Amino acid sequence: MRGIGYFALAALLGFNVDVAAGHSLDGANEAYLSFDFDGASNTFDAISADTAATPADREEALRRLALITWRIRGDFSGARRLLDRAAAIGADPFQNALARSRELREAGKLAAAREAGQRALQLANSAESREGAALELGRTALRHLAATPLAQLTAADRAELRLALDALRPVFADSPTIAEIASLTFKLAIRAGDGPLALTAWRSFVRRDSAGMNGTPLADADRILAQCLPAYSGKTSAELVHALIAARFFEEGVLLADLLHLRGAEIADARAYQRFLRAVQASTDRYYQHTAQGRNEESAWQRELEALARAAWKAFAFDDARPAFSNDAFFAEIARRFGAVMNIGQTSGHLDLHMGHAFIDRTERIAQFGRSAELRFVALDWMVSDGYESWVWDGAQAHGGWNRPDVIYQVRPAYSDGPLRRWRALTDPAERGKREARIAAAEADDAALAAKDPAGYLPGVALRLGWLGLNQLLDAQRARYGDGAELKAHFIAAYEESVLRTSIFIHEGRHVLDKREFSGARELQSEELEFRAKLSELEFAENPRLEISSVFSELLGADTPHGRAAHRIVQGMLAWAVAHAAQIKGLDTSRAIQPQLVLLSDEQWHQAAAALDPWANEVH
Repeated sequence: MRGIGYFALAALLGFNVDVAAGHSLDGANEAYLSFDFDGASNTFDAISADTAATPADREEALRRLALITWRIRGDFSGARRLLDRAAAIGADPFQNALARSRELREAGKLAAAREAGQRALQLANSAESREGAALELGRTALRHLAATPLAQLTAADRAELRLALDALRPVFADSPTIAEIASLTFKLAIRAGDGPLALTAWRSFVRRDSAGMNGTPLADADRILAQCLPAYSGKTSAELVHALIAARFFEEGVLLADLLHLRGAEIADARAYQRFLRAVQASTDRYYQHTAQGRNEESAWQRELEALARAAWKAFAFDDARPAFSNDAFFAEIARRFGAVMNIGQTSGHLDLHMGHAFIDRTERIAQFGRSAELRFVALDWMVSDGYESWVWDGAQAHGGWNRPDVIYQVRPAYSDGPLRRWRALTDPAERGKREARIAAAEADDAALAAKDPAGYLPGVALRLGWLGLNQLLDAQRARYGDGAELKAHFIAAYEESVLRTSIFIHEGRHVLDKREFSGARELQSEELEFRAKLSELEFAENPRLEISSVFSELLGADTPHGRAAHRIVQGMLAWAVAHAAQIKGLDTSRAIQPQLVLLSDEQWHQAAAALDPWANEVH
C-alpha cells in the first residue's frame, strides 16, 4: 500500500516547552511518533521527576507515560499508579480525569470510567473541554451497551444512555460537530429511541443535506432515515432496519431487527458481518499492540483473519451454491454486500490492515489541456483499521489514503474534522485573533529568511496565503447563503468539495494524464510528476490559495520530489511576478518578492502557473 500522505488529526501530543537537562515534551512525543517507545518513556519519566520542570509539564509527562504503559505495554495497574501521581500534582484536573476515564474504560472498569468521565465534565470550562468529556462518557456508554439487546435494557442502562446523551446533546446546538461525536451520538440515540437527535447526529456525521447525499452510496439510506427518524421513539420498522444496515450501522440495524423479531438473509448476513468486524478489530488491535512490543506475529494474525473470513463466508447466504472461499472472493463479496474495502499488505515495513466502508464512490472525467481520462475516488469511513502506524499515533497523525492505478482511496476520518477546525478559526473571535496574531508574528521573520533563499519556505507567506483562501471561501458562501444558521454547513460542504476537487480530481488527475502520455522510456520521474500536478492545482483551482500547502509548506525546498518540485514552482512564480510587476497592484520590486505574492489575484495565480506548465505553453 502506498500512502497519499499523513494528516495531523489533532494537537494531542505535547507542547512547545523545553525543560531542564535537555529533556522536552516535544522530543519525547517525537520519539513516540517515531516508534521509539523506550526513548519516549525514559524522557517522560525524566521530566516527571525533574524538580526544575513546571508542574504542568511533569503532569503531562506522567499522563503520556501512563498512555504508553497501558496502550503499548498492556500494564493497566502501572498506568493507574502514574495517573495517581499526575492527579497528586493537580495542575490540570480536567486532563487527569479524561486520561483516567479512558484508561479505566480500556481496562474494562466501566463504572469507574463513567465516574471519571462525569468528573471531567464537571471540570470542563470551555466548549472544547466539554466536547472531550462528553465524548468520553459516550464512548463508555457505548462500550457498555454496544451489544445489549434493546429488549433487555435495564433502568440503569437507560439512565446511562440519558447521562451520555445529556452530555452530548448540547454539542449539536452548533451543528455540524466533530465526526466521532456525531457517529457516537447516532448510535446511542438509536438505542435510546431518540429519533430527532439521531437524525441531527446523522446530518452532522454526513455533513450534507438530503440533496447533497444524492449520487452517494448512501442516498437511499439517507432518504429513509430522513423519513423515519423524526417519529422514531424506539418502536421501529423493517424499513428503518434496512436503512441502518445500508448506512453501515450494522450493529444498530441488527439490534432493531431483533426487537422486531425480523428474519431473512439480509439480517443474517448483517449479523454475521458485524460479528466478523468486531472480531477483526479485536484481533488487529491485539496484533498491533504485540507488534509495538517487538513481537513478530504476522503469520498468526493472518491465519486468524482468514479463519474469521471463512466463518463469515459460511454464514453468508448465497442465491446459488456457495462459491469456493478465497481471500480475493471474500474481499469482493463484502465490497458488493456492505461497501467494504479490505486490504492487508505492507505499509512502511509493517504488515497491517486498512479496512473501511465506502462513504463516497465517485468517478469523474478529468480534462486538462486537451487530454482526458476517468478517475475514480472512494472515501472510506466506519474504519475497522487504518494501519499499524495510525494505531500507534493514536490520533496525532493518521494514514490519509492510498492510490491504485484506477482509483484513489481516502480515509475520511483523517480529513472530516479539518473543515470544522477552519470554520472555528474563522468565526470564533478569540480563535480568529490568535490565528491573525500568529500569522503576523511569522510574517515579521519572512524578510530575513527570504534574504537567504528568495524561493525558500517562509512561514508567514504560507500561513497568510492559506488564510486568504479560507476567508475568500467564507465570503463566497456568505454572499450566496447569508449569515444565518445554515452558513456553517454550507461552508463545510464547500470546503470539502473544493479540497476534493483540487487535491484529487485536479492533482491526482494530472498524474493519471501524465502517466498515460509518458510511459516506458519516456516515463516522468517523481519530481517532474509532482511539479506538473502542483501547477495544475494552481491553474485550475477556483480558489488557488485555499489549502495552498501543496506548494507553500515546510516541505518547500526539502530534498524530496515534493520539496524540489515546490521550490521550482516558487522560483518560477517569483520570476513571473517581476516580469509582470506593472500588472500586480502594489508590488514593489525593490523588496523581497515572495512575501508579496499575497497581492496576486486568482487569475494571476492561474497565469503564473500556466507560464511554467509545459502543456499550457504547448496549447498556447
